[in-house]
Amino acid sequence: MDVYNKAHQLARALQESEVYEVYKKCKAAVEKDSQAKEMLTDYQDSIKKIQEKYMAGEEVTSEEREKIEKKRNVLSLNLLVKDFLEAEHRLGITLMDIQKIISDAVSEKEA
Repeated sequence: MDVYNKAHQLARALQESEVYEVYKKCKAAVEKDSQAKEMLTDYQDSIKKIQEKYMAGEEVTSEEREKIEKKRNVLSLNLLVKDFLEAEHRLGITLMDIQKIISDAVSEKEA
């Protein structure tokens, strides 16, 4: 059993999964709508800046947090963006679950 072949099988299974299909469909819908795409890009850029500050050990101000929260509230009004963010979240959970399964299996083998 070649572990790389199994990894490629897992990748194909993910590509064929419903959670990934929904993600691709939602992403394509956002890409087609310039306003939704712009809103999403602005939000993602803001999140990235906050994360970079946090990782650099800098304080994230309450104003910055409020600004992000306001953007998130506005985004939730756009159904295309809202659906995309929900699909992206579900895909992220799936990937984290898979990573945990693999990590747990490796950790069990070490013990």
